Amino acid sequence: MAHGENARAELINLFRAYFHDNTNGLRKVEEFERDYRPEDAILWYTKESFIYTTLNKALRIQDISTLHKMRCFIADIHHQLDYLCRQSNYTSNFEVYRGQCMSTHDFQKHSRNVGGLISFNSLLSCSEDHRVALLYANSQDRNDSIVPVLLHIIVNPGVRNTAFSNIIAVSGFGDIEQEFLFSMGAIFRILSIQRLLIEMGDLNQSERFYKIVLREAYANHDPRIIAWIYNDLGFIASQNGFKEKGLQFYKKALRIGQERFPLQDPQLAPILNNIGEFYFDSEDFDKADEYYRKALEIDMKSTAPALYNQAIRYQNIGMVYNEKQNYKDAQKNFKKSLDKKMSILPQKHPSIAITHRSISGVYCSQGRFTEALQHCQAALAIERSSLPPYHVSLSKTHQCMARIYLGQEQFMNAQKEIVEALDIAKKTLPEQHKIILAIKDDMDHLLTMLKFGANLPDVLFYNNACELRLNWNKVYDTKYLAQNEFTNKLYNLLLVLDRFHRKGHTRTMCRKMVNPDDDRYANILPEVQAANLSLQSEYIGGVNLHNIITSLIRKLNNCLQDDVFGCKVG
Repeated sequence: MAHGENARAELINLFRAYFHDNTNGLRKVEEFERDYRPEDAILWYTKESFIYTTLNKALRIQDISTLHKMRCFIADIHHQLDYLCRQSNYTSNFEVYRGQCMSTHDFQKHSRNVGGLISFNSLLSCSEDHRVALLYANSQDRNDSIVPVLLHIIVNPGVRNTAFSNIIAVSGFGDIEQEFLFSMGAIFRILSIQRLLIEMGDLNQSERFYKIVLREAYANHDPRIIAWIYNDLGFIASQNGFKEKGLQFYKKALRIGQERFPLQDPQLAPILNNIGEFYFDSEDFDKADEYYRKALEIDMKSTAPALYNQAIRYQNIGMVYNEKQNYKDAQKNFKKSLDKKMSILPQKHPSIAITHRSISGVYCSQGRFTEALQHCQAALAIERSSLPPYHVSLSKTHQCMARIYLGQEQFMNAQKEIVEALDIAKKTLPEQHKIILAIKDDMDHLLTMLKFGANLPDVLFYNNACELRLNWNKVYDTKYLAQNEFTNKLYNLLLVLDRFHRKGHTRTMCRKMVNPDDDRYANILPEVQAANLSLQSEYIGGVNLHNIITSLIRKLNNCLQDDVFGCKVG
């Protein structure tokens, strides 16, 4: 230490006083006195709790006497952090996490300061692994006066108001905690203080917390906090499958906001957006689009930078276009969303993954499976590195991947992805949630494909009629087909279906042209399925198909539309 013997002696005496009746503790002080070097300041800070505890408590309560006695150590740790910071080569935004508990009073105070600044007097220890931070957030016993908080910090290396660095190489914990340390006086802008537990998938715990805060907000007559909480309670209800209850909360939040806030207040935008989500889930896409655009209009007029909010609105408007099968405008809005997110967020932010998944879905709907797979894989890579292992967003991405593999005829890969999607969803959502039901529907469709295609792993099964064509080809060759009249007729009809396949029509298009709601088609389906089963039996060993096939030819001729297939058979 280059701070003089007096400073060194004061520091050692401070630690001895801390352990005055603790023999083991005094041995640690002797070790520190003997071995400490300035370049090891971070090592000692992280490995010895008495140093960490004493320093941060003094910084937090501004204990000038203790801080003066620790002045040499404070200088050493700052200089080491500053050196590591200057040696680093951070060029783009990155994110770290900190878990801690704070009083409900402090939480409310910070929630009223969204868009403002927050500073930390103490050394700020964070982790690059959100799971480590969550352990610290949940480390205290719960009561109504304590709020577990996960700080999600986005660091812009171009703005350095204090020294910071990854300290894995010099930490007493090595790489166990993936630790990142900020020097004293770090200042951050509060972008959001909402849904900290919701975003991690803990909906029940979130609801409990919000109801506690809501009681205090009413007691303090704070309309902004009340509106904010009702909005988030609506989100929790919606995520648990109670859509109508969620809409009631949203409308209550909107009514408070419209009565008490300025007309274009930025806090109204997320409420309007969530109402749009309700109508989107209800398949009222025009109404959803109306609310999404109202939210976007507010975001565009906001005096504070609102690029992220704008990105969310473009994302949602793109989803509306996608549902309307206007893929060009869907991609245009998704591209706007992705560009804005990429300009302000770290490369592995989970919100970027959502947009990649949306773009993937559009490509999948267009039958462009290679491009769809690229974007879906990008989404999955981001989510695996930034989300808990059972977050619902991962379930959606695995489901998206399964649909792509179905389109690529990779049935085993599709099965693996759909099972993974269901496993994750069941751990975070109620059994009757729409996401779980959609995954089960995809799984049923896949199982049907595997059942009919047990001997045909490399073919497409767009619907039962097309499956029949493929099964038939597997059983009979053209020489056998020429031997009798009824097989010739069916073969010609199935050649038409084959031409339909080769035009690259998706299963959705096939359903449009062979309408599943048509009574005639509904009557045909059982016979098509029976023919498929019979063909499978024939493949194993001999069933007379004459009656089934004759009836099927007649009904298919009556049902299939001439203008779709371009010919009349039979």
